[in-house]
Amino acid sequence: FLILMGIAILVAAPIALLLAKTWLSSFAYRISVSPLIVILAGIFALLLVVTVVTIQSKRTVAQNPVDSLKS
Repeated sequence: FLILMGIAILVAAPIALLLAKTWLSSFAYRISVSPLIVILAGIFALLLVVTVVTIQSKRTVAQNPVDSLKS
């Protein structure tokens, strides 16, 4: 999952940065978008994926396989 998320972030980050700069340039009060924001969002997304996969893996390991076969 981490490799797929890394590829997705590498593809989406420049697009998001470009779209944000284009969208924000149409406002009367101009602000700049820092690449740091996109990097922090990517790191947060990676941490979220790692947390969810870890929780689901622990839940699956703790489950009794016989219960899955009976249903």
